[in-house]
Amino acid sequence: MFKLKDVYMEEAEPPSSSGDAPPPDPAPSPPPSDWRTIFSEENRDSPSLQDVPDADTFLKNYEHTKAMVGNSVRLPTDDAGQESIDKTVAKILENRNLPLMRKPDLDNPESLVEVQKALGRPDDVSGYAVPDDVNGELFGSLSEKALELGLTKKQYEGMAAALGSQQMAEYERMQESKNAEISQVKGEWGPAFDQKVGRAAQVAEALGAPKALIDALKDGSANAEALRFMDNVATQLGTEGSQIASQVGQVTEDTVAELHQRRTEIFAELRRDDLPPSERDAKMKRYIKINEQIAAAK
Repeated sequence: MFKLKDVYMEEAEPPSSSGDAPPPDPAPSPPPSDWRTIFSEENRDSPSLQDVPDADTFLKNYEHTKAMVGNSVRLPTDDAGQESIDKTVAKILENRNLPLMRKPDLDNPESLVEVQKALGRPDDVSGYAVPDDVNGELFGSLSEKALELGLTKKQYEGMAAALGSQQMAEYERMQESKNAEISQVKGEWGPAFDQKVGRAAQVAEALGAPKALIDALKDGSANAEALRFMDNVATQLGTEGSQIASQVGQVTEDTVAELHQRRTEIFAELRRDDLPPSERDAKMKRYIKINEQIAAAK
């Protein structure tokens, strides 16, 4: 008799021999070997290998060190020849990141000029510039000497500025001295100063004096020594009948010394008991005016 359970049993697959049990764990890996064993026992314990984890890292470190050694510069000893020294120096100077320059050969002018140019020496005198507050004509002639000495642009500018300050200080000192001497002459000549200076200029022109002296007398830049000299010349030549006397103006104002003399003479007259009243009044007015002139000349 056919039974349904027999069909089911024929189509069913045989049960697995393992059932539902988990797969077994893989076999453990063997412990890693120490890569340092490639070296001899004497070297494998070297401190330089202790921080290197594997052979690949060791190889990379070796290649990096080799490259660094290849780019390094071996400094020559005192036994090296000049050629070896020159090659070493040239290799160092090729590095633009190092602010270095070759020491010049003092016996070789070209070597010295090369260093001077590197420091800032111009190729010619046109490279030098004088500061704005310095007389360019005065210091322009120094540029040739500055180039010869190898001065840099900054050194030349500093030298020009220093010399300019000295020249200005000397000029101011001379002007102060000149003005003081002129003030003394004005004090001596008093109201007659302008007339005396004008007469001196006329005499200078009549005598054919240098143009610089004539111009100085006219524009007031002549010093006290020139004024005294030309006034003395004008006084000596201004006598009656002199040919030059007719060409120059006469001084009508009195000097301070002459005013003092006049005042002394008037004072002596005022002390006279027999001086008429009208004449006494006139001399007193003259005495007062002279005192005012003397006071104004101070």
